Amino acid sequence: MLGKKTILTLLMACCTTLAWASPTNPETTTRVIVQANSAEAALQAVQSTGGKVERLLGIINAVSADLSDDQRTLLTKMAGIRVIEDANVKINGRDDDDEDDDEKEDKKKKKKKKEKKNKEKKSKDKKNKDNKDKGKDKRSEREARDDDDERDDHDERDDDDKREDTDERNVTDVKNESNNTVFSGLRALFDAVSTDDVPPVAFPGLIGADQVHDAGISGNGVTVAVLDTGFDIIDGLERKAEGGWRSIHGYDSINDSIWTAWRDPNGHGTHVSSIIVNSDTTTEGGPTGIAPNANLVYVKAFDREGRASYVSVISGLNWILENRERLGVRVLNLSFSATPRSHYWDDPINQAVMRLWDAGVVVVASAGNNGPDPMTIGVPGNNPYVITVGAMSDNYTADPSDDVLTSFSSAGPTHEGFIKPEIVAPGGHIRAVMFALTAQIAREHPQFQINENYFEMSGTSQAAAVVSGVVALMLEAKPWLTPDDVKCQLMASARPARSADGSLAYSIFQQGAGMVDAVAAIDSNELACANRGLNVRADLDGTAHFAGLANRDAEGNYYVMGLDGFLWSNGFLWSNGFLWSNSAMETNGFLWSNAFLWSNAFLWSNSLETEGFLWSNGFLWSNSEVDTSVNRWVDQE
Repeated sequence: MLGKKTILTLLMACCTTLAWASPTNPETTTRVIVQANSAEAALQAVQSTGGKVERLLGIINAVSADLSDDQRTLLTKMAGIRVIEDANVKINGRDDDDEDDDEKEDKKKKKKKKEKKNKEKKSKDKKNKDNKDKGKDKRSEREARDDDDERDDHDERDDDDKREDTDERNVTDVKNESNNTVFSGLRALFDAVSTDDVPPVAFPGLIGADQVHDAGISGNGVTVAVLDTGFDIIDGLERKAEGGWRSIHGYDSINDSIWTAWRDPNGHGTHVSSIIVNSDTTTEGGPTGIAPNANLVYVKAFDREGRASYVSVISGLNWILENRERLGVRVLNLSFSATPRSHYWDDPINQAVMRLWDAGVVVVASAGNNGPDPMTIGVPGNNPYVITVGAMSDNYTADPSDDVLTSFSSAGPTHEGFIKPEIVAPGGHIRAVMFALTAQIAREHPQFQINENYFEMSGTSQAAAVVSGVVALMLEAKPWLTPDDVKCQLMASARPARSADGSLAYSIFQQGAGMVDAVAAIDSNELACANRGLNVRADLDGTAHFAGLANRDAEGNYYVMGLDGFLWSNGFLWSNGFLWSNSAMETNGFLWSNAFLWSNAFLWSNSLETEGFLWSNGFLWSNSEVDTSVNRWVDQE
């Protein structure tokens, strides 16, 4: 007969077995972001519930974790702990299902017209296409060798990274050495790319970047970080315009690892990066990138399908913050846009972006492709500190009098009353690098492939990249500028679109201060004209939050409180022809960049509710996919 002690021991063992050895019915967990007053406190809180910590997100005093419902309930009851669902992020562009039949028919006609115009334009580049067969052979060879090269590159990059941690030499020098080894296989595939493969591009000349290059300013010594879908190697992205290899570093925030496989199966990230740093010269001898001598840091946060999560995006931003000094990061390009789910200060991505701004990184964000309606600026473009960029188009002509604001460009104000975007830049039918045979976007829209390596695409993503390149030029010329200084000088030197009578051709909620002007931005000495009244550190520590001066009257018109002449109806203010003014907006016009402390009694809270946004002091977060886009596709304009 078994004694009581033996029976108790067996029962305990049995219970332990049942508790730990039941893989057939594991407890369901959910990925969340857990915030506290520090990342360490968040880590300890999760561990106290038995939850699994996935990674640290120190940039927002948080961790990502996999929790059961019971563990999540325990955490929400802890003082000072905030639990946020890790929302999915996806590329989706504009949704045709939301349009009525007339809008769809209108869009079809417009698309046919654009395609016809594009086909006529592309026929002029026939000699560029003569090299297409040669390019295909090169790409086929590349595809056959990708796996072997990737394994070799991984081993070699690991060795380089270890050496870099202990080497006291300049980071660029070390990377130049590793480039000679790492890219030796790929380089042979692309060295044969001639100027005949590079079609004419218009956007550098539209903003005066070519004139800045002629003055000897091309982004030297400035590192631009890009968080996107990936990065493909081509000669113009690997080499600087002045000769020599570009310093390139990468991080894969999806897998939380150093990124060594320089590939972009989606295409969006390569296109954006090309606009910023491409050093190729066109068949006409012109530039193809805004800052062709800048260095590049690449963070892959979106996958082949253009999907990401808040955790992968924030993890990428966290890595940039931790490595910004070592790599010399001064500029960050964010060409994606998410539907706001909270006040700007409560959104985790916006919190990370503010931390980078406070650390001295100039953040440039796309406005989004959800225009032309008002209040369509997404995250992180709705962040009042950053430089938010809308898109304009040259209308396929060299005549500036027929330039237009693109119809897809998202418009302000934000839900807290801030005027956005700050500026606009070329974002219509932009030609930049995208591989025809490997990029998903190119395969889905083959009619816009110029040749094997170059693709034509529209969006505020492209416009943001143009401005990121201009910021790199500014920081080479004036390395002492702070992020607020850069924003001020970009706005003060921008050229607003004006009608023949001198009035604004577009509302400031659509064009901000106007179109970016690289020459004028370099020459500007303006200071203290942006982000006045804001305090990023107070925003981050929660002691103060802010509202802008935009409001809406009883008739639904948007206006700037305290200023006349800025009334905008709900309709899309459109101009068929105008000139970008050579003079910047009047000094008084920059009063709209002011801010004041947020109040629950602020008038905007009433209008927000009628727009379908329910805001409260708590964090409103949807468990469904966030309507977020890397601004992948809109019709060419």
